Parts: sequence; structure tokens; C-alpha cells
Amino acid sequence: MAHVMVVDDEPGICWAFQQFLSDHGHRVSVAATAEQALTLAAVDPPEVVFLDIRLPGEDGLSALGRIRGCCPGAAIVVMTAYGTVETAVQSVRAGALDYLPKPFDLSQILSLVDRALLATAAGQGPVRQPGSQPKPGGSVLLVGQSPALQRVFKQIAVTAACDAPVVITGESGTGKELVARAIHQHGVRSAQPFVPIHLAALPESLIERELFGHERGAFTGADHSQPGLLERAGEGTLFLDEITEATPAVQSKLLRVLDAGDYRRVGGGIERRLEARVLAATNRDILAQVHAGGFRADLYYRLAVLQIAVPPLRERPEDVIALWDYWLNRISPGRHAPLNPGCALAAVLLGYTWPGNVRELKNTVEHAARMCGGGLIGPEHLPSCVLASSPSTSVSPIAATSSMETLQANVFAWAREQLAASSPTELETGSLHDQLLDVVEAPLLQATREWAEGNQVRMARRLGLHRTTLREKLRKRDAEE
Repeated sequence: MAHVMVVDDEPGICWAFQQFLSDHGHRVSVAATAEQALTLAAVDPPEVVFLDIRLPGEDGLSALGRIRGCCPGAAIVVMTAYGTVETAVQSVRAGALDYLPKPFDLSQILSLVDRALLATAAGQGPVRQPGSQPKPGGSVLLVGQSPALQRVFKQIAVTAACDAPVVITGESGTGKELVARAIHQHGVRSAQPFVPIHLAALPESLIERELFGHERGAFTGADHSQPGLLERAGEGTLFLDEITEATPAVQSKLLRVLDAGDYRRVGGGIERRLEARVLAATNRDILAQVHAGGFRADLYYRLAVLQIAVPPLRERPEDVIALWDYWLNRISPGRHAPLNPGCALAAVLLGYTWPGNVRELKNTVEHAARMCGGGLIGPEHLPSCVLASSPSTSVSPIAATSSMETLQANVFAWAREQLAASSPTELETGSLHDQLLDVVEAPLLQATREWAEGNQVRMARRLGLHRTTLREKLRKRDAEE
């Protein structure tokens, strides 16, 4: 039996932990804030801590180090429903045993508790990982909050903390190179070069020169020496994209370099050391290729020490709207309101399977942004292939867009214009809210007056106003006209 502490401000989650773990013989205490957890832990130290990131007051990541200081023998599992690559990396670096995306199955909790107790008993608790600063130019951005993508974030954090080769698999357009760049950026090699090579784009006759470089006179036209990509990568990261497209001859040369750790330029005699970390990616089933004899088994096992499978977009529909908003804001900054998940456009997007994955979605956003002419984007502005496969196309796309969506979009655009044109004084003191009410009240009163045929009692009831208030508003409006 172990003492497990759950730090989460959602009572339902705490209750579920208590019921489930108590039924399996564990003692459970709960805290709604980091401060409360530290107070309880000082009196009764837990052996395992499940710590949510988003907490009232001090957040979980900030408190993680203090909790470890208070309970140095405790295993800490970080939980979040709003994780990013950065939060996953910070958790691993701070010494968390694991990074648990929400929602999760309770069976995972029991497995984590057992693993934490075994690690603690063996003296193999998590340790703080060395940090590294991201390279200039900003973080690699992987957009989405789906459980499937959260698992990828966790794998990136774990692989970034070590130096082993990694194979990244996934369909075309899922973002495998982004994953590779994130691993590099959050690892200890982040200050060194990230060098990608797309093997399918190079003819076999050039691949050896590109990888290893060449010496002057090595072949006709080689009038000067040139370093290869392995050399240019230095102590950074070499990314071999579409590794399954490498010919048997290239596979053999790569295997020798990875096994021996050295190579020579074409036409050269000097042994050079491979200092870079190697990441590889493929959109094929690489293990099936191994079994079919199309890819060397020994090279596969040399590369696939760690593996990350990037899920296709159809397996994480929760991320479609977030990606739409992200790309639309990149293409047309500030010109469009966030997509309403319940609108007709969202229904079409969520009903499509996205065979081209994130790359296709990005192209679709750009297509729609151009076709709408700067106005409200509707289903009619999507590419025909997206509309044709959507079950919602039986309804007229234009008719499906509600007047409320149009009103919201128009208000959003109006507010943007007003803010952009405001003077510094107006930005600090002007009441944009009152200005909007003044704009919309006149047509609202006019439409209601026509509906009620001038009956102010019916108007007041429908508008939810006292008759005296309504009369004053009508008097004011009539005087202005």
C-alpha cells in the first residue's frame, strides 16, 4: 500500500482517484492547490504525487521543484489537458516520472503507481535533466490538444532528453519534420545545426557526395573540396527524411557509418568522425519493408532505438479547429474571428477525413481565405474535394450559415476596425461597449416595433425592458431622427 497524493482543482478527478486507488489498497490524499499540497506533504509525505499543471495560484510546473524538495523520495506524475511540447519538456527536465495527458483511463493510473513504487524501491527515481535554450527564431510549433498529439509531446520530451537515434513514422503531411525539429530544439544539441536531407529528392549518384562530401579531383568537375551533410551537421542533428527511399547501396553506407562512427569524403583518405545525432523519418510502414526485404533489418534496428508515431489528422479531429484558427491567423492576421465549433463551416471541416493531413488543411485555409474576398468564410469557399465528401453538402452551404454567425463575424470585424483607428486616449478611456450598443440598438428597436405593430407593451415584453425604459429609448431615437 502506498500514500498517493492527488493535486487537482477538479473535485471529480480527485474523487475518481480516491475511489479507484482506495479499492486497490492505496491511501489517497487530495489537495486543490499547490500550497495546500505542500502543507499536507510536510506533515504526511506521499510516495507518489499526481500533479495537475493548471491550478489556482501557483501552477503545477512551478510547484514541482518545491514538492520534490519537500518529498525527495516521491515520484511525481504531471497531468494536463492543455499541454504543449514545452510543458512536456519542462516536466521531464524537472524530474517528473511521467507526463500524463488528460483524459486518461484509470487503468493507466494504477500502472503508473506500480511503476513509481518499483522505481523508488530500486533507487531509480527520476532525475533532473540538463536544460538547453531554444535556438533563436522561436519555438517549433505543434498545434493541438488532442490526447493523441499530447502523447507525441510526451515522446518528444523523453527523446529530447537523451541522445539515441529516433525513427519518426506517420503519413505524409502529419508534421514529422516538425517533430524532428522539436526534438533537436529541446535537446542538449539545440545550439548546433539541424541539417535535413530528403533522400527521395536526390538521385543515387548524388546522395553519397551530399552525405559524405568530396575532395578536389574526386570526379570530373570536382575542382574544389566540399564538406558533406554529415560534416556540416557537426555536433548537431542530422535528419534523414524518407529513409525508406534510400537504395540498398546507400543503406549499406549509412549502416557502416552508424556502426563504425566514422566516414571518408568521396575521393578522400582521412577518417572523419560522425558527431551528430541521427533522426530518421518515413511515411511508409518501415517494419513491413524490413520483413519484405526492401529495407535492411540491421539498419532499421540501428536507427529505431526510439520510435515516435505521428497520428494522422483523422485520428485527432479535436485539433482541426485549432489548426484552422492558427493557419487562418497566420495568413490573414486579425481579419477573422475564431471558428465557432457549432457552425456549418466547422461541421464540414470535421466531417472530412483529411487524407493530406495538416498540409492539406493548411492549403484549404489558404484557399478559403483567398476565395472569401476578405468577407466571412463559409462552406462555399472550401475546395470542392472537401465539400464533395462532406455529409453536410446535402444542405445549401450558404443557407446553412446562420445569421447569428454573420452578426458575430461582423461585430468582430467592426471592433477590430474601431480599435485600429482609435487614438491612444480613446484606447484608454473610450467605451467601445457603449458605442456598439448605440450602433445596434436602433435597428433592434425598429425591427421589434414593426413586429409588434407599434404596441409598446408587446415590445417591452419581447425585449425584456420595463415600459418606462422602452418609452425613453423610443423618445430619444425618434428625436434623433
